[in-house]
Amino acid sequence: MTHTEIFHGLVAAGMKMRYGNNPSKQALLKVLWEKKHIMDAGFVDFYIMAFWIFRNYATSAGIEVWARGAVPSSMVCYCLGLTEVDPVKYGLHSVRFVNDEPPKFQFDIEASRYEEFMKGAEDLMQANAKDYDISAIKECLFKDVKPYEYLSKKQERP
Repeated sequence: MTHTEIFHGLVAAGMKMRYGNNPSKQALLKVLWEKKHIMDAGFVDFYIMAFWIFRNYATSAGIEVWARGAVPSSMVCYCLGLTEVDPVKYGLHSVRFVNDEPPKFQFDIEASRYEEFMKGAEDLMQANAKDYDISAIKECLFKDVKPYEYLSKKQERP
């Protein structure tokens, strides 16, 4: 299975999870437009690794992750579960993140578990180093990953 096929499958599963069996025409058009631009620009691997690291790894470890910025508010990121912001519902425009540079993911990580998260993410990337350009992915995914104090304080409340 190619990375593009994996990407298609993940996004399709996310569309079904988010919108059911009959998504609106607007949702379908937005996701198709974004997928085409992501594939044409050669950025499929960035989204797959963001999904595996930020959604699957962090979620399974119970680590709070908060996505912010233009890329995480895209339709593809919503379908991949990287954000809970529905771009159709809020009228967000995908064109904000489409350009010739790798996508700029911005994530805040629960401060009290930041080091644990970074170690787990590094281990996951090294396990996939033969299949992905890890140095490019690190630059894209970890350039603006910061421990976010609010998440820790929020969890301390009863």
